[in-house]
Amino acid sequence: MKKIKIATVGLGRVGFSRHVQDPSKDSRFQVIACMDKNKERLYEARDLYDVNIYEDFYKMVDNEEADLIVIASPTNFHYEQTLYALNKGKDVFLEKPMAVTLDEAKKIYETSIKTGKKIMLHQQHRTTASTNALLDILQMNLIGDIFSVNYHIHGFKVRNDWQAVKKYGGGMLYNYGAHYIDVILYVFKPEFKNVYCNTNKVLSVGDAEDVVKIILTDKKNISYHIDINMASNLTPPKWIIHGSLGNIIITDETATITYLENDNMLKLQLQDSFAATNRKYDNTGQLTWLKKTIVISDYQSTPYYDKVYEFFAQNKKAIVPIEDSLRVMEILHQCENQ
Repeated sequence: MKKIKIATVGLGRVGFSRHVQDPSKDSRFQVIACMDKNKERLYEARDLYDVNIYEDFYKMVDNEEADLIVIASPTNFHYEQTLYALNKGKDVFLEKPMAVTLDEAKKIYETSIKTGKKIMLHQQHRTTASTNALLDILQMNLIGDIFSVNYHIHGFKVRNDWQAVKKYGGGMLYNYGAHYIDVILYVFKPEFKNVYCNTNKVLSVGDAEDVVKIILTDKKNISYHIDINMASNLTPPKWIIHGSLGNIIITDETATITYLENDNMLKLQLQDSFAATNRKYDNTGQLTWLKKTIVISDYQSTPYYDKVYEFFAQNKKAIVPIEDSLRVMEILHQCENQ
């Protein structure tokens, strides 16, 4: 079994837990080096995991015989660090979003093609228990033709770190929007024709937005609404999906499917006159709704580093194709320029 040697840049919340701690527990990986500007974090990684430590990213890439460079630095460093690693012959596992701008993302994509080195983004919402449950539910085909998909993420959070500052790549559009656009691409595989966005800064102490509304319409005229609100103390369902025969509501705990067993009750004859028969014009009295409830904890999240190993060591298809990540950046770019 091939063991992948990892060098990780960025020891913040996600970088340390997801990209040092997690692979260190997996015998298929060996974290050999870490880079950060914060010496305290470097010493912690060295003492806990016996890794080489660096305050300089370029020295780490040049000095270490790593198979994979894991980039979990703030977004404004992604472009330069990814290009350097690719041009040095290293594969790259990159935190989302891909870059600060669409032009940077395109250059990363082109460099990956030119160098022949692999790149994949960390988009963990593709592997969560709720996403796995949703994929299973959609296979049941109970709610007919889907025409509206709504994704909500609410919280009452005052951001005061780098993610509250636009020049560092902060803001909920890129940091949360990148996740939810990506998971919609993964689950529904839409071809979008229209993009509408609105952003607002409500609680954030920086200059970046913390409230985002995104409405996407695909070529089948299905609408996708992404509602990111970090100034809300409400807890709406995560997913609300409408179909011609019912709906799906998913929370962190359960998925509820309400549906009609068949569409016979919907086959009404058009009354092409101003006088409706018996003064009735609908079928609401005839409908019998069925309900199915699924417990999300019955599903498991897929360990993301399983997918990392499959792609970088076993040459299997990426769970996040780089073309999807580029499409996410195209949508974020359209949003930002409205």
